[in-house]
Amino acid sequence: MRSPSLRVVREDLKIKWFSNTINNKVLAHARLMDGKLLLLPTEVLERYKSLTNIEQGFRLL
Repeated sequence: MRSPSLRVVREDLKIKWFSNTINNKVLAHARLMDGKLLLLPTEVLERYKSLTNIEQGFRLL
């Protein structure tokens, strides 16, 4: 689960009326990373590939 500090929109549920704010620092970083390919460690990539194989197996059932 992502850390609440990494959310672009932060909600404040402790006040009487719903309120939210934009975290401009996180938004700027998200825009900077948009369309970029992140390199994953081999272990993570292998795990992801095995999950896709499992999903394909269920589709064939």
